Amino acid sequence: MKNFILFATFIFSLLSCHSTIKEEQGVSKKITTLEYKNKVIDILTKDFPSLEKYYPETFNNLIVLLNDAHKDGKTNMELRDITRKEIFVLIESRLAHAGDNEIINYMQILQLEFEELQKIDGNACYQSMLSLNDGYVNHRKLLPKSITDLEIIAIGEVLKTSTKDKHIPSEEMMLEIMVPVFDYIDEKYGSEFDLLEEIQTSDINRKKVCDMTIDLYSVILELDSADALIVLRWMWGTPD
Repeated sequence: MKNFILFATFIFSLLSCHSTIKEEQGVSKKITTLEYKNKVIDILTKDFPSLEKYYPETFNNLIVLLNDAHKDGKTNMELRDITRKEIFVLIESRLAHAGDNEIINYMQILQLEFEELQKIDGNACYQSMLSLNDGYVNHRKLLPKSITDLEIIAIGEVLKTSTKDKHIPSEEMMLEIMVPVFDYIDEKYGSEFDLLEEIQTSDINRKKVCDMTIDLYSVILELDSADALIVLRWMWGTPD
């Protein structure tokens, strides 16, 4: 998975060589399986209107997953977690094939979310970046609705524009563009970037990891748009 921190870890290795279901208020009432299924469909259609049209298989699979999880007695938080993971898996697999403006916009919104999470809670920022399983980051509680609404819109645009595969740039092209980024990171952080080699250790400075990773992606997004797209398409389109 080429997520934020894993890609930053990849950059470190190169540097070494170089130099949702919404929670309801009050007491929940028992509902039938059909009622719950219809409720799920309504929520998914409202939050992710492009999902059913452009990726119906994922849409239908998610309905089944949530329905089964509900019958198994999963909590609202667990149901939201299932939704988040399924949407992220889809976005992760298709982002490299989204339109030029759509991939840049989505990444800028992610960047904004991580910056806001870092201001609120560095641990939440770290969990969100790494997609850890040890805690669910409820963006809708931590972030302003204005930002989460932007993310939902951006996801819809990514889904609309990513149905056809696009050419994935070569690693050689990406590395050539990244030379000034490598220089910047090396000069600013030096050996501190070593932290990214042990990103899942229990005593790691999570705030520092987020600070460095946010900084790295800020520099990438400040590149000429054509160059930034080469890096981002390679990042999201190259399998581990």
